[in-house]
Amino acid sequence: MRDFLKVMKACSDPDRVKILKMLPHQMMCVGETQAALKLAQPTVSSHLQMLEEAGLVRSPKEHGLPGGAGLVGGGAGRPLSRA
Repeated sequence: MRDFLKVMKACSDPDRVKILKMLPHQMMCVGETQAALKLAQPTVSSHLQMLEEAGLVRSPKEHGLPGGAGLVGGGAGRPLSRA
C-alpha cells in the first residue's frame, strides 16, 4: 500500500505529470527538463527525486552516466537506453 501511495503522491503534481509525459521520448538531464518546464533547477531536482523514490523514473547516475532521468521500463514496456 505504501508503494501505491508514493506513486499517487508523485503523480498528484501537474509538473511531475509533465515530466513523466516527456520522458518516454528521451532521457533528459535536469537542465533540459528545467528549460522545457520553465522551472527552477532545485524544483526540477525535487520533482525528479520524488518520481525516483516512487519508482517511476530512474537516474542514469546509477550506471555512471551524466545526470538526468528516464522512465522505468522506458514506457510501453521498452527498456531505457542512453545514446
